[in-house]
Amino acid sequence: MLKARHLVSQINRPAPETLKRESLMRLDKNERTTLFSETEFNKIMSSITPFDLVAYSELEPTYEAFVKWLNIDRWNIILSPGSDAAIRSIYETYIEPGNEIINYDPNYAMFSVYAKLFGATEIVKKFKNDFSVDVDELIASISTKTKMVIISNPGHNGTVTSVKDIMRVIETAEQFNTIVLVDEAYYHFNDVTLVDKINDKSNLIITRTLSKAFGLAAIRVGYILANQDVIKDIYRIKLVHEIDGVSSKIAKYMVENDHIMKSYVNTVREGRELISERFSRMGITLFPSQSNFVYFDLNRKIDTPQLIKKLQEHDIYIKTPIRTAPFDKYLRITIGSATQMEVFCDRLETFI
Repeated sequence: MLKARHLVSQINRPAPETLKRESLMRLDKNERTTLFSETEFNKIMSSITPFDLVAYSELEPTYEAFVKWLNIDRWNIILSPGSDAAIRSIYETYIEPGNEIINYDPNYAMFSVYAKLFGATEIVKKFKNDFSVDVDELIASISTKTKMVIISNPGHNGTVTSVKDIMRVIETAEQFNTIVLVDEAYYHFNDVTLVDKINDKSNLIITRTLSKAFGLAAIRVGYILANQDVIKDIYRIKLVHEIDGVSSKIAKYMVENDHIMKSYVNTVREGRELISERFSRMGITLFPSQSNFVYFDLNRKIDTPQLIKKLQEHDIYIKTPIRTAPFDKYLRITIGSATQMEVFCDRLETFI
Protein backbone atom coordinates (compact mmCIF):
# COMPACT_ATOMS: atom_id res chain seq x y z
CA MET A 1 0.00 0.00 0.00
CA LEU A 2 1.32 3.40 -0.97
CA LYS A 3 1.85 5.91 1.81
CA ALA A 4 2.04 9.65 1.44
CA ARG A 5 4.93 11.57 2.90
CA HIS A 6 4.57 12.09 6.63
CA LEU A 7 4.08 15.83 6.24
CA VAL A 8 1.32 15.27 3.68
CA SER A 9 -0.50 12.78 5.91
CA GLN A 10 -0.73 15.42 8.65
CA ILE A 11 -2.84 17.74 6.46
CA ASN A 12 -6.63 17.67 6.65
CA ARG A 13 -8.66 19.28 3.86
CA PRO A 14 -12.42 19.85 3.63
CA ALA A 15 -14.54 17.47 1.58
CA PRO A 16 -15.39 18.47 -2.02
CA GLU A 17 -18.31 20.86 -2.27
CA THR A 18 -21.29 19.44 -4.17
CA LEU A 19 -23.69 22.37 -3.81
CA LYS A 20 -24.81 23.95 -7.10
CA ARG A 21 -24.45 27.66 -6.44
CA GLU A 22 -25.43 29.40 -9.67
CA SER A 23 -28.98 30.28 -8.61
CA LEU A 24 -28.08 31.22 -5.02
CA MET A 25 -27.37 34.54 -3.36
CA ARG A 26 -23.73 33.76 -2.53
CA LEU A 27 -22.84 35.82 0.53
CA ASP A 28 -20.48 33.27 2.07
CA LYS A 29 -17.21 33.20 0.07
CA ASN A 30 -16.30 36.81 -0.70
CA GLU A 31 -16.81 36.22 -4.42
CA ARG A 32 -18.33 38.75 -6.78
CA THR A 33 -22.06 38.38 -6.07
CA THR A 34 -23.41 39.88 -9.29
CA LEU A 35 -22.82 38.73 -12.85
CA PHE A 36 -21.06 40.74 -15.52
CA SER A 37 -23.47 42.49 -17.85
CA GLU A 38 -24.12 40.80 -21.17
CA THR A 39 -22.17 43.56 -22.92
CA GLU A 40 -19.20 43.21 -20.57
CA PHE A 41 -19.26 39.42 -20.83
CA ASN A 42 -19.34 39.44 -24.63
CA LYS A 43 -16.43 41.88 -24.79
CA ILE A 44 -14.40 39.79 -22.33
CA MET A 45 -15.03 36.60 -24.27
CA SER A 46 -14.32 38.27 -27.61
CA SER A 47 -10.71 38.67 -26.48
CA ILE A 48 -10.30 34.87 -26.78
CA THR A 49 -9.52 33.36 -30.17
CA PRO A 50 -9.49 29.76 -31.46
CA PHE A 51 -5.68 29.97 -31.34
CA ASP A 52 -5.84 30.46 -27.56
CA LEU A 53 -7.41 27.01 -27.19
CA VAL A 54 -4.91 25.02 -29.23
CA ALA A 55 -1.59 26.72 -28.53
CA TYR A 56 0.51 26.95 -25.38
CA SER A 57 -0.03 30.28 -23.69
CA GLU A 58 1.88 33.32 -24.89
CA LEU A 59 2.11 35.39 -21.73
CA GLU A 60 4.31 38.36 -22.55
CA PRO A 61 1.43 40.55 -23.84
CA THR A 62 -0.34 39.91 -20.51
CA TYR A 63 2.81 40.73 -18.57
CA GLU A 64 3.13 43.96 -20.56
CA ALA A 65 -0.45 44.88 -19.64
CA PHE A 66 0.17 44.26 -15.92
CA VAL A 67 3.49 46.14 -15.97
CA LYS A 68 1.83 49.18 -17.52
CA TRP A 69 -1.21 48.99 -15.23
CA LEU A 70 0.88 48.68 -12.05
CA ASN A 71 3.66 51.01 -13.22
CA ILE A 72 6.38 48.50 -12.36
CA ASP A 73 9.29 46.81 -14.13
CA ARG A 74 8.87 43.49 -15.94
CA TRP A 75 10.96 41.67 -13.35
CA ASN A 76 8.87 42.94 -10.44
CA ILE A 77 6.05 40.48 -11.18
CA ILE A 78 5.32 36.84 -11.78
CA LEU A 79 1.86 35.50 -12.62
CA SER A 80 0.40 32.41 -10.96
CA PRO A 81 -2.75 30.26 -11.15
CA GLY A 82 -4.47 32.00 -8.25
CA SER A 83 -2.89 33.54 -5.17
CA ASP A 84 -2.82 30.10 -3.53
CA ALA A 85 -0.27 28.98 -6.12
CA ALA A 86 1.60 32.25 -5.65
CA ILE A 87 1.84 31.56 -1.92
CA ARG A 88 2.93 27.98 -2.54
CA SER A 89 5.74 29.12 -4.86
CA ILE A 90 7.05 31.42 -2.11
CA TYR A 91 7.12 28.51 0.32
CA GLU A 92 8.79 26.28 -2.28
CA THR A 93 11.47 28.89 -2.91
CA TYR A 94 12.32 29.98 0.62
CA ILE A 95 10.89 27.71 3.33
CA GLU A 96 12.76 24.69 4.69
CA PRO A 97 11.75 22.17 7.38
CA GLY A 98 11.99 23.70 10.82
CA ASN A 99 11.76 27.32 9.67
CA GLU A 100 9.52 29.45 11.89
CA ILE A 101 6.61 31.28 10.30
CA ILE A 102 4.39 33.84 12.03
CA ASN A 103 0.78 33.74 10.87
CA TYR A 104 -2.62 34.92 12.13
CA ASP A 105 -5.84 33.07 12.95
CA PRO A 106 -8.14 33.34 11.11
CA ASN A 107 -6.39 33.75 7.78
CA TYR A 108 -6.47 32.25 4.31
CA ALA A 109 -6.24 28.50 4.95
CA MET A 110 -3.48 27.82 2.43
CA PHE A 111 -0.90 29.70 4.51
CA SER A 112 -1.23 27.00 7.18
CA VAL A 113 -1.58 24.13 4.70
CA TYR A 114 1.74 25.02 3.06
CA ALA A 115 3.41 25.52 6.43
CA LYS A 116 2.55 21.89 7.25
CA LEU A 117 3.46 20.65 3.79
CA PHE A 118 6.94 22.18 3.89
CA GLY A 119 7.61 21.27 7.52
CA ALA A 120 7.63 24.80 8.92
CA THR A 121 6.86 25.64 12.53
CA GLU A 122 3.84 27.93 12.54
CA ILE A 123 3.55 30.55 15.29
CA VAL A 124 -0.11 31.57 15.31
CA LYS A 125 -1.09 35.04 16.51
CA LYS A 126 -4.55 36.30 17.48
CA PHE A 127 -6.12 39.57 16.45
CA LYS A 128 -7.04 42.25 18.96
CA ASN A 129 -10.69 42.74 19.98
CA ASP A 130 -11.07 45.44 17.32
CA PHE A 131 -9.84 42.88 14.71
CA SER A 132 -6.55 44.73 14.24
CA VAL A 133 -2.97 43.42 14.33
CA ASP A 134 -1.01 44.16 17.50
CA VAL A 135 2.00 45.51 15.61
CA ASP A 136 4.18 46.08 18.68
CA GLU A 137 3.60 42.52 19.88
CA LEU A 138 4.30 41.17 16.39
CA ILE A 139 7.56 43.08 16.13
CA ALA A 140 8.65 41.80 19.55
CA SER A 141 8.05 38.23 18.32
CA ILE A 142 10.44 38.39 15.36
CA SER A 143 13.77 36.71 16.03
CA THR A 144 16.62 34.88 14.36
CA LYS A 145 14.30 31.84 14.19
CA THR A 146 11.69 33.68 12.14
CA LYS A 147 11.91 32.95 8.42
CA MET A 148 8.64 34.60 7.35
CA VAL A 149 5.93 36.87 8.72
CA ILE A 150 2.51 36.80 7.03
CA ILE A 151 0.27 39.86 7.09
CA SER A 152 -2.96 39.77 5.10
CA ASN A 153 -3.89 43.40 4.62
CA PRO A 154 -6.70 42.93 5.16
CA GLY A 155 -7.47 39.24 5.47
CA HIS A 156 -10.35 37.57 7.28
CA ASN A 157 -10.26 40.40 9.82
CA GLY A 158 -11.38 42.98 7.24
CA THR A 159 -9.22 45.60 8.97
CA VAL A 160 -6.29 47.31 7.25
CA THR A 161 -2.90 47.71 8.90
CA SER A 162 -1.31 51.03 7.96
CA VAL A 163 1.64 51.19 5.59
CA LYS A 164 3.60 52.91 8.36
CA ASP A 165 3.06 50.00 10.75
CA ILE A 166 3.84 47.34 8.16
CA MET A 167 7.04 49.18 7.31
CA ARG A 168 7.99 48.96 10.99
CA VAL A 169 7.53 45.19 10.76
CA ILE A 170 9.51 44.99 7.50
CA GLU A 171 12.40 47.03 8.89
CA THR A 172 12.59 44.89 12.03
CA ALA A 173 12.36 41.70 9.97
CA GLU A 174 15.10 42.98 7.68
CA GLN A 175 17.54 42.86 10.59
CA PHE A 176 16.93 39.09 10.88
CA ASN A 177 16.81 38.39 7.12
CA THR A 178 13.13 37.55 7.57
CA ILE A 179 10.60 37.66 4.71
CA VAL A 180 7.44 39.72 5.18
CA LEU A 181 4.68 38.35 2.97
CA VAL A 182 1.86 40.88 2.58
CA ASP A 183 -1.27 39.49 0.97
CA GLU A 184 -3.25 42.27 -0.74
CA ALA A 185 -6.19 40.21 -2.01
CA TYR A 186 -8.64 42.96 -1.02
CA TYR A 187 -6.46 45.92 -1.98
CA HIS A 188 -8.91 47.49 -4.44
CA PHE A 189 -11.55 47.90 -1.74
CA ASN A 190 -9.26 50.11 0.38
CA ASP A 191 -6.34 51.33 -1.82
CA VAL A 192 -3.72 50.61 0.87
CA THR A 193 -0.69 49.02 -0.77
CA LEU A 194 3.06 48.59 -0.42
CA VAL A 195 3.78 48.17 -4.13
CA ASP A 196 5.93 51.28 -4.18
CA LYS A 197 8.18 49.71 -1.52
CA ILE A 198 9.11 46.49 -3.34
CA ASN A 199 12.34 47.83 -4.82
CA ASP A 200 13.39 49.44 -1.54
CA LYS A 201 12.90 46.41 0.71
CA SER A 202 14.46 43.13 -0.42
CA ASN A 203 12.51 41.12 2.19
CA LEU A 204 9.05 42.34 1.07
CA ILE A 205 6.85 40.07 -1.07
CA ILE A 206 3.27 40.96 -2.05
CA THR A 207 0.63 38.55 -3.32
CA ARG A 208 -2.60 39.53 -5.06
CA THR A 209 -5.51 37.88 -6.85
CA LEU A 210 -8.06 38.74 -9.53
CA SER A 211 -10.70 36.75 -7.63
CA LYS A 212 -12.05 39.56 -5.44
CA ALA A 213 -12.46 43.09 -6.84
CA PHE A 214 -12.05 41.89 -10.43
CA GLY A 215 -14.66 39.20 -9.79
CA LEU A 216 -12.71 36.51 -11.68
CA ALA A 217 -12.58 33.71 -9.10
CA ALA A 218 -13.16 31.03 -11.75
CA ILE A 219 -10.16 31.76 -13.98
CA ARG A 220 -7.55 31.39 -11.17
CA VAL A 221 -5.17 34.26 -11.77
CA GLY A 222 -2.92 35.72 -9.09
CA TYR A 223 0.48 37.36 -9.04
CA ILE A 224 3.53 38.09 -6.92
CA LEU A 225 5.16 41.51 -6.65
CA ALA A 226 8.69 41.87 -5.31
CA ASN A 227 12.17 43.08 -6.24
CA GLN A 228 13.80 41.44 -9.24
CA ASP A 229 16.08 39.15 -7.20
CA VAL A 230 13.06 37.60 -5.46
CA ILE A 231 11.10 37.28 -8.70
CA LYS A 232 14.06 35.61 -10.43
CA ASP A 233 14.38 33.16 -7.52
CA ILE A 234 10.71 32.23 -7.76
CA TYR A 235 10.95 32.09 -11.56
CA ARG A 236 13.31 29.12 -11.21
CA ILE A 237 10.54 26.93 -9.75
CA LYS A 238 7.59 28.26 -11.74
CA LEU A 239 5.33 26.08 -13.87
CA VAL A 240 6.32 25.85 -17.53
CA HIS A 241 3.44 28.22 -18.28
CA GLU A 242 2.55 30.39 -15.28
CA ILE A 243 -1.17 30.55 -16.19
CA ASP A 244 -3.18 29.14 -19.09
CA GLY A 245 -3.75 31.04 -22.30
CA VAL A 246 -7.49 31.61 -21.88
CA SER A 247 -7.09 32.96 -18.34
CA SER A 248 -4.21 35.09 -19.58
CA LYS A 249 -6.30 36.76 -22.28
CA ILE A 250 -9.18 37.45 -19.87
CA ALA A 251 -6.80 38.87 -17.25
CA LYS A 252 -5.16 41.09 -19.88
CA TYR A 253 -8.52 42.42 -21.03
CA MET A 254 -9.63 43.17 -17.47
CA VAL A 255 -6.54 45.11 -16.39
CA GLU A 256 -6.70 47.09 -19.64
CA ASN A 257 -10.35 47.84 -18.86
CA ASP A 258 -10.16 48.23 -15.11
CA HIS A 259 -13.22 50.49 -15.13
CA ILE A 260 -15.19 47.23 -14.91
CA MET A 261 -13.45 46.40 -11.64
CA LYS A 262 -13.88 49.95 -10.33
CA SER A 263 -17.57 49.87 -11.15
CA TYR A 264 -17.98 46.68 -9.12
CA VAL A 265 -16.05 48.18 -6.20
CA ASN A 266 -18.54 51.07 -6.24
CA THR A 267 -21.38 48.53 -6.28
CA VAL A 268 -19.94 46.96 -3.13
CA ARG A 269 -19.63 50.36 -1.46
CA GLU A 270 -23.27 51.12 -2.27
CA GLY A 271 -24.28 47.75 -0.84
CA ARG A 272 -22.25 48.43 2.31
CA GLU A 273 -23.92 51.83 2.77
CA LEU A 274 -27.36 50.30 2.40
CA ILE A 275 -26.73 47.48 4.83
CA SER A 276 -25.25 49.93 7.32
CA GLU A 277 -28.44 52.00 7.20
CA ARG A 278 -30.75 48.98 7.46
CA PHE A 279 -28.75 47.40 10.30
CA SER A 280 -28.83 50.67 12.23
CA ARG A 281 -32.63 50.71 12.01
CA MET A 282 -32.80 47.07 13.13
CA GLY A 283 -30.49 47.60 16.12
CA ILE A 284 -27.74 45.41 14.64
CA THR A 285 -24.09 46.30 15.20
CA LEU A 286 -22.08 46.39 11.97
CA PHE A 287 -18.33 46.04 12.37
CA PRO A 288 -16.39 48.39 10.03
CA SER A 289 -14.67 46.65 7.13
CA GLN A 290 -12.24 47.69 4.41
CA SER A 291 -12.98 44.74 2.16
CA ASN A 292 -15.99 43.20 0.41
CA PHE A 293 -17.43 41.59 3.53
CA VAL A 294 -18.63 42.69 6.96
CA TYR A 295 -19.09 41.18 10.41
CA PHE A 296 -22.20 41.97 12.40
CA ASP A 297 -23.69 41.31 15.84
CA LEU A 298 -27.45 40.86 16.16
CA ASN A 299 -27.29 42.07 19.79
CA ARG A 300 -29.83 39.47 20.92
CA LYS A 301 -29.99 35.77 21.65
CA ILE A 302 -30.45 34.10 18.30
CA ASP A 303 -30.30 30.46 17.31
CA THR A 304 -27.54 30.94 14.73
CA PRO A 305 -27.85 27.50 13.06
CA GLN A 306 -31.60 28.08 12.73
CA LEU A 307 -31.01 31.52 11.20
CA ILE A 308 -28.55 30.09 8.68
CA LYS A 309 -31.01 27.32 7.82
CA LYS A 310 -33.89 29.76 7.33
CA LEU A 311 -31.77 31.94 5.04
CA GLN A 312 -30.75 28.90 3.02
CA GLU A 313 -34.41 28.03 2.55
CA HIS A 314 -34.61 31.33 0.68
CA ASP A 315 -31.41 30.52 -1.29
CA ILE A 316 -29.29 32.93 0.74
CA TYR A 317 -25.95 31.56 1.95
CA ILE A 318 -23.83 33.36 4.56
CA LYS A 319 -20.58 32.45 6.28
CA THR A 320 -20.90 30.11 9.25
CA PRO A 321 -19.41 31.63 12.42
CA ILE A 322 -15.63 31.56 12.80
CA ARG A 323 -14.75 29.78 16.04
CA THR A 324 -11.69 31.90 16.83
CA ALA A 325 -12.05 34.85 19.24
CA PRO A 326 -12.91 37.67 18.82
CA PHE A 327 -14.70 36.65 15.60
CA ASP A 328 -16.82 33.96 17.27
CA LYS A 329 -19.27 36.61 18.47
CA TYR A 330 -20.14 37.74 14.96
CA LEU A 331 -21.71 36.59 11.71
CA ARG A 332 -20.14 37.47 8.37
CA ILE A 333 -21.56 38.17 4.94
CA THR A 334 -20.11 39.13 1.59
CA ILE A 335 -21.35 42.54 0.47
CA GLY A 336 -23.38 42.45 -2.72
CA SER A 337 -25.32 45.06 -4.63
CA ALA A 338 -27.78 47.37 -2.90
CA THR A 339 -30.62 45.27 -4.33
CA GLN A 340 -29.14 42.05 -2.92
CA MET A 341 -28.56 43.69 0.46
CA GLU A 342 -32.20 44.83 0.56
CA VAL A 343 -33.35 41.24 -0.01
CA PHE A 344 -30.95 39.92 2.64
CA CYS A 345 -32.02 42.53 5.19
CA ASP A 346 -35.69 41.83 4.53
CA ARG A 347 -35.19 38.11 5.20
CA LEU A 348 -33.06 38.77 8.27
CA GLU A 349 -35.60 41.22 9.69
CA THR A 350 -38.38 38.69 9.18
CA PHE A 351 -36.42 36.07 11.11
CA ILE A 352 -35.52 38.25 14.09
